[in-house]
Amino acid sequence: MAKSKKKDKGGGLIILIILILGLAIIATPVVAVFGTLIALFPYLNKRRKVKGSFSDFWLNEQEKSEFETVANKLGEALENINKANKIGDSEGLARNKDGSFALRGNRGKEIQGYINSNQSVVNKYNPIFQYLKSLPQERWLKFRKNYTRFYGFLSAAIAWVISTYILISKNFADISEGISVILRFPADLIKMVASFFVGAEPPQNPDSLIQWKILLISAGICIVIFIIISLIAKLFAKKISPIPPEVNANNYDKY
Repeated sequence: MAKSKKKDKGGGLIILIILILGLAIIATPVVAVFGTLIALFPYLNKRRKVKGSFSDFWLNEQEKSEFETVANKLGEALENINKANKIGDSEGLARNKDGSFALRGNRGKEIQGYINSNQSVVNKYNPIFQYLKSLPQERWLKFRKNYTRFYGFLSAAIAWVISTYILISKNFADISEGISVILRFPADLIKMVASFFVGAEPPQNPDSLIQWKILLISAGICIVIFIIISLIAKLFAKKISPIPPEVNANNYDKY
């Protein structure tokens, strides 16, 4: 009885591995095709606007105006805080352990209150400033991501079709028969897995070995091509349009 249970567990594990691997090699071309289609429209939508300069991803007029306003308010508040700290130190006001001025006297309360008021301005506008400062680079990174995904998935899909066709032509005299055998793989996989769960003998499939061989090789080639092309596209994105610098007070209205 114990041996029987061990065999069942061992057989179940093998079937599970076979099922996962089978689903993975089925999913590989499907993911490549759908990945291409999903990445296509975002890529084309932005690609037609890219001219090859920092302006491709720069702030629009509204964002420039907002950046100028936020930068001025933030700069003024930080300057006020710096001046207040210098005044407090020059007057010899005591500080707490956290660096704030002690509130034991009216002057300490006045200076620290002024600092707190300006710090509230900093807390309000700094997130907006940081967002706008890095916005052009974020847009460029998003473009690179779409660009990389599109060409990676497209190349992978083409590589899968070509490699599968070549392998079929080498293993089958009749191409249409080979295609039929490969297309039958999902159904054959389901039948084999189902036979284990119902306790029946697995169906005879003389094409099983060649199915696995072709699909495993094609899936491997597909994945390798995706990785290689994605890396190349990632580097090539800079040739299409350079990554813009961070926005600052000197360049925000330059591009």
